Amino acid sequence: MSTATDSIQDLISTQHRRIDSMVAEIIGAVSETEDLALIRKAFGRMRESLESHLQDEDRLYEPALSSARLPHRHVLQGFLDAHKVFRSRLAEIDADLAHLSHAEAARELTDFVGIFEAHEAAEERMLGHLEAEARLAAVDS
Repeated sequence: MSTATDSIQDLISTQHRRIDSMVAEIIGAVSETEDLALIRKAFGRMRESLESHLQDEDRLYEPALSSARLPHRHVLQGFLDAHKVFRSRLAEIDADLAHLSHAEAARELTDFVGIFEAHEAAEERMLGHLEAEARLAAVDS
């Protein structure tokens, strides 16, 4: 039996894999070329996809804040706060790519990707935990 949590977890995981593919494209562009125009173009595609994904997650997490048990509420709020930081950082990197050297651009992008990948993993762990709780609650009912 599929639950709402399964659907949300599947949606988020599917979006994360699509973003991972774009991340691989930008990291590939940085390692394969020093053409900053190509790097900026790949970054633009990744940024657009990532911002759309963050908006989707915000729409899922915000209503849950009012109904989530206290520990989950803090985790969800932390994810929403991180999304604001990611949006800000994406804008900064976008502006920086106009004047950074190839090495500096590679470092900024690699740092951002590492932080975002850790965020993705934390979200997926939390959603897995919620799925397990939903299954236990269904068994108890």
